[in-house]
Amino acid sequence: MNLTWQAEEVLRAVRGQCLHEQTWEARGVAVDSHATQPGDLFVALKDSAHDAHDDVGLAFAKGAAAAIVQRAPSQVPPDAPLIFVDDTFAALQDLGRVGRLRAKAKIVAVTSAGRKRDCPEQLRAMLEAESDTYANEDNQPHAWSVPLSLARLPAGAHYGIFAFGMNQAGELGSLAREVHPQVSLIADGAVQDSAAAEEEIFLGMSPDGTAILNRDTPHYARLLAAARTQGLKRTLSFGHNAKSDARLLAYLPEEDGQEVKAVVLGQKVSYRIGTQDALASLGALLAAIAAGGDLITCAEALAAYRPARSAA
Repeated sequence: MNLTWQAEEVLRAVRGQCLHEQTWEARGVAVDSHATQPGDLFVALKDSAHDAHDDVGLAFAKGAAAAIVQRAPSQVPPDAPLIFVDDTFAALQDLGRVGRLRAKAKIVAVTSAGRKRDCPEQLRAMLEAESDTYANEDNQPHAWSVPLSLARLPAGAHYGIFAFGMNQAGELGSLAREVHPQVSLIADGAVQDSAAAEEEIFLGMSPDGTAILNRDTPHYARLLAAARTQGLKRTLSFGHNAKSDARLLAYLPEEDGQEVKAVVLGQKVSYRIGTQDALASLGALLAAIAAGGDLITCAEALAAYRPARSAA
């Protein structure tokens, strides 16, 4: 699964101008010159702390295919493939919008906290066992994080996983509207302020989307009401509660992990995990199935998953 941006496609997306004929092809998108890889499209962002136009020369030295800029940078070859725009951040947003529009992927959005931060990686392991899967690498609440992730979304991916970070209430709604997920997983929702912020994820969903909620949280009713108010026709829940669509029956400690026993959408299943949160893993499993994954295939992939910090 490879990301590809053709020169003409980028020019149309960002409404840019160029001084030379553009025939390049980008295989990635970067905003950090030090992390630029050969074949990347470099976007020179500018804010009060740093002007990345000063880094364009380094980006080309590291093999960038082209750069999006607001002004002519110094120390670059005279024939360097530059795309000039009025605002590079706005251009990155436009590139992200086009990236989302051209993508065929089923998008799963995740909000989680604490130990439940394993959920996005668990989802990735499960959906990668099904088909080509993309997962955003930076879920920090930077203004450029989501548009950059969308710009990096391969058009041919079958699944896309977007984990959201946020500083405060009011941020997640606008991000969710950009990502427009078909499935959302609120892995926690246990704290009132957190639940109030996390429910904003529904603002980016259409009525045919699916919300996955933790039924054990004291704010489950609030989250369910928020999903229904947004018009979502399908909500699924996970927890110990007998009414949960994915019900945790038991988790049995073993020497190097635990065995999880559950009933998922009426089907009994068991799988081994390491030290991750058993209930959160069940929520991730339910989200993977809601996105189109097979229960047995996903459960086997979940059993094989180990967090990077404990992989050694």
